[in-house]
Amino acid sequence: PSSLYEHCCRAINKALERFSDNGLPLIGSGDWNDGLSAVGLKMKGESVWLGHFLHKILSDFSEVAFARGNQEHTLRYKERAKQLRDVLNSRAWDGEWYWRATKDSGEKLGSKENKEGSVYLNAQTWAVIADVADRERAEKIMDVVEKKLEFKAGPVLLYPAYKTPDEEIGYLTRYASGMRENGGVYTHAATWSVIAEAMLGRGEAAFRIFSKLNPINRGSKPDEYFAEPYVTSGNIDGPESDFYGRGGWTWYTGSAAWLFKVGLEWILGVRPTREGLLIS
Repeated sequence: PSSLYEHCCRAINKALERFSDNGLPLIGSGDWNDGLSAVGLKMKGESVWLGHFLHKILSDFSEVAFARGNQEHTLRYKERAKQLRDVLNSRAWDGEWYWRATKDSGEKLGSKENKEGSVYLNAQTWAVIADVADRERAEKIMDVVEKKLEFKAGPVLLYPAYKTPDEEIGYLTRYASGMRENGGVYTHAATWSVIAEAMLGRGEAAFRIFSKLNPINRGSKPDEYFAEPYVTSGNIDGPESDFYGRGGWTWYTGSAAWLFKVGLEWILGVRPTREGLLIS
């Protein structure tokens, strides 16, 4: 039977086959954000976030290949990571932040060219997490996150929200403005902003965002929050919603694990190891 290592290589190699002529991964009917369900149905649309994510996979897995003594995979994955990093920093840079994706038509999402959805959270945080942005650029994009995306309940997934459904973007635009993926605080993604801030040594910002997401703090205003204060919300309505600050999807989210992880590892500095817990 094939080893786990070989399965991983096949998965990575398949991803490397699905690139645009511009050197960016194709988005298809969505990446992490399945609300971008129509952006690349003709397999021409691109994903910048997926580029960041794949850069980290290539970089990390090249070390696995090296440890196994596989020089071919080590060199190939390192070279593809470098190529991808170069493309992301040249083509996907919008002047102040990274744009998020392109439609099949080539139109950008998450760009200053857009009146709605002009900046997306994940394309910024993962540029830091995946070591795509250099220090100067990383500081700049997290400043943008704090200035343009962070509100009273944490950073929203995108801003401004979409007001009109767009059949070339997907079901994300059919949510009411400020709700869920359409300009709401999507807790799963918001926890990544805590990691990005902490990685840059911006501890006060990391703790501030974590505190805003904390359901105990959100629950201190029950008439606004509505949700249980002892369960992590999957999402909280953003500033463009008629129900700004309302929590939802409390018992049906994987975000609780991420909030626990960032709280334990990036706020308290407790890292699990094979020998037990390491307190930094």
